[in-house]
Amino acid sequence: MERNRDRAGMSRRTFLKASGAAAVGAACTALLPFGPFTLAEAEAVAAQTGETVVPTWCGMCGPAGNCAVYAFVKDGKFTRVAGMKEAPQNKGGLCCKSHAAPQWVYSPDRLDSVGEYAERYPGDGYVDILGADAYHFGGTEGISDFNARARRQLDGAMALSARNGKLIALSETGSEGLPVSDWYSKVLAPLLAEYPVAYVCVWRNARHDVKPGHFYAPYKGHPAEADFRSFTENPRMLMAGEIKE
Repeated sequence: MERNRDRAGMSRRTFLKASGAAAVGAACTALLPFGPFTLAEAEAVAAQTGETVVPTWCGMCGPAGNCAVYAFVKDGKFTRVAGMKEAPQNKGGLCCKSHAAPQWVYSPDRLDSVGEYAERYPGDGYVDILGADAYHFGGTEGISDFNARARRQLDGAMALSARNGKLIALSETGSEGLPVSDWYSKVLAPLLAEYPVAYVCVWRNARHDVKPGHFYAPYKGHPAEADFRSFTENPRMLMAGEIKE
């Protein structure tokens, strides 16, 4: 994908074809909705593909937020994950982070310089995607700090990608509660336009009774709803649920 290329007027499908759809599709495959299943349903699906099913849980959100899942394994490799219908906590529902669990993303945080990005890089054989982990804090006053931190990480990912050819992603980001109502279009979108990222993943929306105000995509009626809808309709954006092939 070309950096800073003008793609105005292009359809999403045309954009993907022009940008290397095969590469983007490979990066996003694990984000596609899959399941949910009961154990019997999961085992039936696995039997068709030569996989085995391991009932387990997703630890992406920490001990208090574990969701029950079925992990699919083939030839000793974790291939994909589906929600467990029988689980009382998540009832089969999974967020995009859990669906992406089979991907190994290298995603350091709190870098003082671009050169620090690869300090703990384990090697090309252990990593699928070069990520960036940057959150926006402090409302309008925190925009400059967020952009500086995100760019340090993405610039580091770009430098490493130039050597090993791996895809890059803004693999973890967001602004809790969205105090900046146009955050998606005025903060996130301009940043994404500067880099050839395969995908961007914002943090979760917690249940209100568990953690009030802990959400990163707006709910219906929130001041940021219209801006978020506009962001998703941008021809440069393709939501996970829209990927059909």
